[in-house]
Amino acid sequence: MAAIVLVRQSAAGHEAAVAETLAAVRTLVDAAHEDLRREAALLARDPAVLEGALRGDWATLARGASPRMLALTLERLADLLLVVDATGATVVQVPATPRVALPELPRSVETVARLAVLAERVYVLGVAPLPAGMVVVGRRFESLDRALARLPSRPVLVVLAGDRVLAATQPGLPAAGWDAAARGGPVVLRGEPWVARPLVDVGPGLVALIPDGERRAAERRLWLWWSASLAAAASRR
Repeated sequence: MAAIVLVRQSAAGHEAAVAETLAAVRTLVDAAHEDLRREAALLARDPAVLEGALRGDWATLARGASPRMLALTLERLADLLLVVDATGATVVQVPATPRVALPELPRSVETVARLAVLAERVYVLGVAPLPAGMVVVGRRFESLDRALARLPSRPVLVVLAGDRVLAATQPGLPAAGWDAAARGGPVVLRGEPWVARPLVDVGPGLVALIPDGERRAAERRLWLWWSASLAAAASRR
């Protein structure tokens, strides 16, 4: 009975730790969304951006490029910058290659953030409307790894489409076989156990992976201790 109580207490503590990690991951992703919303909104108010989108004229943007646009691109605060005119045509793209075709993004009167696949890569996007067009500021999904690495549990984020992984904050993960993770079940990666938790409220296909090796090892030690205790008690009879 004592072992069962201890295992239950351990499981309850583990679930609390998982919930704490998921809350931290949500906060981290929300912060990334807010950063990109802010940058897109600032660019959308820039006079050169407004005029360039209205005219559909790259030269206007080149002549009047704002310090903020230069900082975003030169200091790598963003991995992708797009200004699109009212027809959906790209006025400027930085970097210029590979060419990126925007998916059909819902028109909004507010600046929004979302996950999207562009040129076969997943980006976190900030999208700000213009009177004639939109501004899109993006960071590669993988860039979230720097913030995740500061969390004590060192979780990993993946974006799934069915049982396939589209992007991950840790390199070298399997390309397919993610059905269990999509359902929120346990998974084994490189021989190590992980707990998977879908975060569909944060982004479509987004799943958090939390290492589970230490908990399982502690649980095995507990059962071994209990078994040894029973064996010792039996031998004294």
